[in-house]
Amino acid sequence: MAVTLLMMLALAKSFGFIGEQVRDSRIQVDLSSELRDITTRISDETSRCTVALTPNNGWHDQGGYFLYHEGPLTDATATIMRASDGDTIAPDSRLGDIDDFLAFTAVASGDNWFTGKVPRYLLELKEQQAHGTLPTFDATSAFDPVVIRSRFAEIIYFISPEYERASLAPGNVPLSIDVDGDTNFATGGAGSENGYPDRLRIHRRVLLIRPDLNQSVLTGATTQTINGVDFTNMRRGSLPQASVGGGPAFLRADAWPTAVAAPAAGATVNAGAIVADAWLYGMGAVHHQCDLSLRRVLNTDPAAPAAHGLPTQNVAANSLTDLSLPHNRFGHVRVPAGVAGIPAGFTSMPLLGLERSATVLDAVTIPGSTRLAPPGAPSAGPVVTPRILSGFLRHELVLGNDLTHIPNQSDVWGEGRLSEDVLTNNVLAFDIRIFDPDAVAIGSSTGLFVGPSDAGYREVIREIVLTSPTPLLTSRGQYVDLAYGVLAGGSVRGWQERPIHRLSTANDPVIPVANLNAQTFLVSPFSGIEIFPGPPIQFQLKPSLFRSGKIFANNAGQVGFFQPTFDTYTSHYERDGFWQRVPAGCAGTCWTVGEPTGALYDLAADGLGTAIEFGADSVGERETLPPFQSRPESIRVTVRLENPGNRQLRQSSVILRSTQ
Repeated sequence: MAVTLLMMLALAKSFGFIGEQVRDSRIQVDLSSELRDITTRISDETSRCTVALTPNNGWHDQGGYFLYHEGPLTDATATIMRASDGDTIAPDSRLGDIDDFLAFTAVASGDNWFTGKVPRYLLELKEQQAHGTLPTFDATSAFDPVVIRSRFAEIIYFISPEYERASLAPGNVPLSIDVDGDTNFATGGAGSENGYPDRLRIHRRVLLIRPDLNQSVLTGATTQTINGVDFTNMRRGSLPQASVGGGPAFLRADAWPTAVAAPAAGATVNAGAIVADAWLYGMGAVHHQCDLSLRRVLNTDPAAPAAHGLPTQNVAANSLTDLSLPHNRFGHVRVPAGVAGIPAGFTSMPLLGLERSATVLDAVTIPGSTRLAPPGAPSAGPVVTPRILSGFLRHELVLGNDLTHIPNQSDVWGEGRLSEDVLTNNVLAFDIRIFDPDAVAIGSSTGLFVGPSDAGYREVIREIVLTSPTPLLTSRGQYVDLAYGVLAGGSVRGWQERPIHRLSTANDPVIPVANLNAQTFLVSPFSGIEIFPGPPIQFQLKPSLFRSGKIFANNAGQVGFFQPTFDTYTSHYERDGFWQRVPAGCAGTCWTVGEPTGALYDLAADGLGTAIEFGADSVGERETLPPFQSRPESIRVTVRLENPGNRQLRQSSVILRSTQ
C-alpha cells in the first residue's frame, strides 16, 4: 500500500507538472498570437501613412501628418528608479516605457475602408442639402448612431490606465484600479508603491476624415427649430451643432479656455468640474459624440480682432490639408496665458493634452539607502521634464471615461462607449524608439557593453568623462528614445539627485564645455542636446525644440512644459497671418493673441530678406521649426504583454521605415 500510494503521488505530480506545462504553452501561444495581431495592424496601417517621415523645413505641406511623442518614462525607468539596493532580482524592471504616443493619417487599402459612427442628423442634413429642403427626422432619432465609411482616417495609438470609475467624477484625482493592495496610482497625487498604474491598456482610435460633412444648410438663419431639434448654423465650413430641450449642445466644444460652471444655464460640465481646465478637456464630449477627425474653429470675427486666432466652441471636420497643422489634430491643445508660465498676450503652440507625469518620477530618497531617487522639486536646478502635460492622454479623451461633461442625449454617446477603443490590456510597455545614426553604444571598463536605452549608460559615460579612459569599444547607430539625453526617466538621468539636463553635480568636477567625450556620447540628431554642457537651458537643447514650442521656459528660467516630439509638422505658421514668436525674456515660441501689428510676422513667406539673413525667406526668418529636423531612417514600436495568471511576459516589435 505504501508503494502504491507513493506511485500514485508521483503520478499525480507528473500529471500536475504536465498540466502546468500545457497551460504555460497555451499562454505563450495566446500572448504570441495577440502580439502578432497588434504589431501586424500597426505595421499595415503605418505602411499606408499618407506622408513620408520627412519634417517640413520650409516646403509645401504634405497631406496629413506623422507624429511620435516621447513621454518622460523609458524602458530603463523602473530599473533605475525602483530597483531596491541589494536585490538580485528587481521585479519592477519588467515595467517598460508606458507613456509614448503615436498618431498619423492613413489611406485605406482597396475596398477595405475605415468605418466609424456619427449622429444621424449629420447625414440627413447632407442629404437634404442636395435637395434644398429641411430634414424631417424627429428629436428621438436625430442622435442615433449611424455607421459611415471613409478612405482616409486619423489613427491614434496610446496607453491609458484602467481607472476606478468613482475617481473620474469631476474634481477628483483619477486613480487606476488597484490589484496588488498598495496605494492606487494617481495622476495628480500620491502614487502607488512603485509609482506605476496596476492595469494598462493600449487604445486605438480611428477618426474618419470626412470634410464633406461640413454643412451650411441653414443659410441666413442663426437658429432653426425642426421638429423639436434646435440646429444652430455655424460658420461656413463648420459642422452644424444641435441641442435638445435646452440641454448641452451636441458637437460643440466647451468655451475656451474656461467652461461654464454647472449648474448655470447653458453649462456643459457637471458640478464639481474644474472649469478653468476646459482648454484641456473641452473637446472630450465632442470626440465621444462621433468618430470624425474634428478641430476647434479659430476665431476670425471682424468684430473681435483682439481674439483672432483663439480657439472657439465651434468645431469642423478636418481634411488631410487641415491635419498637416498641429492645432487641428486629435488631443492637441493650446495652453492659455497664466498657465505654466505663459505670459499675458500669448498662448502656447499646439501641445498634446496630457495628464501629469507618472508618480514614479516623484519618488523620494529610500530610507537607509545611499542611492537617491529623482528630485521631487527643481530646487537643485531646472528640471527639464515638469509634471504638467507629461503623462497619459487626458482621461476625458478616452472613450467612456469622460464624466466631466453633462450626459448626452443617449448613453451610446457617453459612458456607453467605454472600451470601444481598447486594443489590448495587461500591457507592460508600448515603447517607440527612433533610429539615431550617431547614438553611441559604449564598452565599459568592467566589460559591459551598454547603449543609450540601458540603465547603466550614464554611469559608463560618467566614468569615461571623469577619468578619461579610452572606451573599450564603441558602436554608432542605435534605436533610442527621442530626446534620450534629457528624459526625466531616461538612462542618462542616472541614480543620483541632480538636474537631469546636466551630467555633473555639485560634488563632481565641473566638466568643461569642450570635453570631447561628453560631446561625442550625448550630442546626436535625436538626443535633444545641442551642446554639452551649457549654462542656460536654451543653449543646451536643440534650438528647433524651442522654435517648435515643444519646450517653454519663463523669464526666470523655469521650464513650464516639455514634450519631445517627432512631427512632420507644417510651414503654415510662416504665412498664417499670426505672429508666432518668443515672449520677451522667455525661451520657446508662443502664439501671439490677436491680429499682429507691424511688419515682423510671416517674414519667411514675404519673398524678401532681412539685414541679418543671407537670402529671402531663409530658415532664420522662420517663426517655427519642426521639433526635430532630421529625417529618421526608421522607427521601432515594441509591445510587451503579461499574463496576470502566471506572470509570463512576451514582447514583439515592428519597424516603421521611411519611404523617402
